[in-house]
This record gives sequence, C-alpha cells and structure tokens, in this order.
Amino acid sequence: MKKINLSIIIAHYLPPDNQNLNPLIKTLESINSQKNNYNIEIIIADDGSDYTNDIINNFSKKKSIKDDKRDIYISNNNKLSLWLKNKNINPDLISNWVYIPKYINCMSKARVVNQAVELSSSDYLCFLDDDNYLLSDNSIESIINLFKNYNLIIGQIKDNNGKYRLYSSHRVQGTTIAVKKNIINNIN
Repeated sequence: MKKINLSIIIAHYLPPDNQNLNPLIKTLESINSQKNNYNIEIIIADDGSDYTNDIINNFSKKKSIKDDKRDIYISNNNKLSLWLKNKNINPDLISNWVYIPKYINCMSKARVVNQAVELSSSDYLCFLDDDNYLLSDNSIESIINLFKNYNLIIGQIKDNNGKYRLYSSHRVQGTTIAVKKNIINNIN
C-alpha cells in the first residue's frame, strides 16, 4: 500500500435547514483538484448532521464513548462508498466517515475529531472545517513541504462571504491548522 502523504480531517455539521447547500462539497472539490501526485486521505468528523443519521444502519464499527450514553459510528470501505454514492458525494475521496448522533443538544466536535485522528494513517494531519476550502492551487503541496521544517502550520481561511479572516478578527482560527501526528499523540 502506498504511503499516505497527508491526512485531512474535515469537521462537518450540516444543519437540517441547509440540506441543499452542503459546503463540504466545495471543500472536497478544492482538495481533489490538487491531489496531483500525493496520496491524500480524507476523514470526515461529523458532529450529528441529520442527513447522516442513516449511517447508523450502515456502519462498519460502533465505538462506545466513555462517560457518555452515545456511541461513535465509523463507516468505511464498501459500505461507505455505497452511502456516499447515494448522497452524490465522490466515494473515491473519503476513506472514513466518523459520526456521532445529536441525541443531546451539544457540540461534540472534539470527540469526533479525536476519533478521526486515531483513524488517520499519515504522520501529517491537516484540520479543516467543512466550509474552509483550500485557497490556493498548491495548498497541499505547500503544506507537505512546510512539514519538512515545521511541526505546526497555521493557515488563513476565507469565510462563506469570500472574505479573508484576519487573525486579529477575534474569530477562532484553530480549525485551519496542520500538525505532525506525533505532537497530538504526545500531548494525548
């Protein structure tokens, strides 16, 4: 099996009223358009999107969450491919879909992202939100090259209105980062 150059973990939540405007599609397209000669793994960390509820009946692994009545569901391989095709999402792009149902009204982004990190195959991790697509035509190549000299890479994002977010904007920028997996493992 060819070595994975980069694992891209995309935090995802699609509210019930946005079913026709899934920002994940544009983010996936921006990644697919520049994979080039790199072996990229994409893992979706889904924090309870309604349209994903049917993954519970089509999961390949169910994992209990300590001190929580919910479970995390992980779909991959043929079951995931069939489900993605049904949702009109390119099945060749996504290796794993990690899903936690919204049985309680809370954010569980950290839980699903942590599970996605456990599943990742690369030594290099890139974290995006589903509406933070890659800005330049060579973002993946730049990230991989920057890892030769840096352990942590922080990127700029464009918001849904097409405006660049400044770091002085007092908005959280932490979901658009890349970090070596050993750093995450060392801090546990």
